[in-house]
Amino acid sequence: MAVNPDDHAHVLVLSGRARRVEPIGGGALDTAADTRGWGLRLVAVDGRVRLPAHSGLVLISSA
Repeated sequence: MAVNPDDHAHVLVLSGRARRVEPIGGGALDTAADTRGWGLRLVAVDGRVRLPAHSGLVLISSA
């Protein structure tokens, strides 16, 4: 996991291949919310990952 609390982007240099966890769906929930179709997908990343300001990400090792 990586977190960027700064006001500017940073580049995270990876030591090997990994998979980034990305959410599918989401948003504000009201009393009639339907979360069917929400989930997670894994996206292969290699080398460097850019972290925008005030963001974070979860990585899973591909090794």
